[in-house]
Amino acid sequence: MTSTKIIPIEAAVPGMILSSNITDRSGNILLPGNIVLTSAMIGSIRRHEIAEICVAVDSGDDQSAADLNQRMKLEQKLKRLDQLFMLHENESANLQFKQYLINFIRKGQQ
Repeated sequence: MTSTKIIPIEAAVPGMILSSNITDRSGNILLPGNIVLTSAMIGSIRRHEIAEICVAVDSGDDQSAADLNQRMKLEQKLKRLDQLFMLHENESANLQFKQYLINFIRKGQQ
């Protein structure tokens, strides 16, 4: 059984299903409901300073909630890595180290 839940934009992760339209302050539709969110879409929502979104959740599946929570934590860690390596991301040693950390984090999530 699917229901909807309002979540803060910080908790949004790629793969979530948007359950209602997102509109700007003028009422223009930025994103229609019933689409799968991508990281680019989430970034766009943040740039429009939208604090919360409504997503579809499977209310009968506790494993889905646990998986969602795990994906959210992974996304936060990867986002933090991007921030840490932002200034020196073009240096090969930093790129290698960042990739090593990404692989380490993803392996730990399995």
